[in-house]
Amino acid sequence: MARGTKSEGVKAGTENMTTEKEVAAEKEMAAEKEMAAEETGKTGKKGEEMVPIRLFRDGERYRDDERVTVNGKTTIVPRGKTVMVPKSVAEVLENAMSQRELADLYMEKKEEQYEEGLGKLL
Repeated sequence: MARGTKSEGVKAGTENMTTEKEVAAEKEMAAEKEMAAEETGKTGKKGEEMVPIRLFRDGERYRDDERVTVNGKTTIVPRGKTVMVPKSVAEVLENAMSQRELADLYMEKKEEQYEEGLGKLL
């Protein structure tokens, strides 16, 4: 009977451990994705309150998913679907929308001022 060397047995054992770790990591990632998309309850993994949110979707500017990072944790929020997200993520999205609206109003005001200035010149 031919047997492999001790180092070959160690390599084979290491490969099995790596594979098991990879499988476990993939399962954990899949579970996290499911949990983010499901309405499983009022609190997330770390006890933060979960709230429903739906982001506007169109075929042009607002078609891609929104990425939000809070305290080093990134959450991807799909557009056009109602999903449960941590309250902190919803707050960041609401603040961003508010700032966009203020920027749009500011730009409109400046455009009107510019057009009025042009009218005086002509």
